[in-house]
Amino acid sequence: MRELRYSDYYASYDELKYNTSYVQGNNVLQFDPVQKEEKKEKIERKQQIRIVKKRKPKKDLYTKSQVVRNRMALTITMAALVAVCFSCINYLNLQAQVSGRAEAISELEARYVDLKTENDLAEVVINSSIDYDNILNVAINELGMVYASKDQVIVYDSQEMECVKQLSDIPVK
Repeated sequence: MRELRYSDYYASYDELKYNTSYVQGNNVLQFDPVQKEEKKEKIERKQQIRIVKKRKPKKDLYTKSQVVRNRMALTITMAALVAVCFSCINYLNLQAQVSGRAEAISELEARYVDLKTENDLAEVVINSSIDYDNILNVAINELGMVYASKDQVIVYDSQEMECVKQLSDIPVK
């Protein structure tokens, strides 16, 4: 009786590996040595093919135009970054100036209030130190001034309500 061989049932080992059917009997399948040699030859051929099919060295991933575009984009991005940094620094400088000026304004307002208070106090002192009775006494007794009589007071009708400058004599009625 002839021995059962692997090649009698399956064309390849992979087919045997993934086959779901069973072989009946107590005989163990024998692998064909010829097939082993064929597999070795196939592997050697694949290796030779790999050697023959050496990969060409990769060309530059980017063409010159892509490099130029990338550099331009980088330049524009850097310029925008510099502009943003400059704007931020300028903004912080302006904020510092505003706060400094606000402090100066508050100091000037406080000084204005102090000066206004001193001025009002000085005006009260000056007004309280004036003696109108003494002025009237000196004017009448020492300087010879007298009160005006009704004949000396002339009422003048002006169309304008502003200050009147006397350019000529007032007409007599």
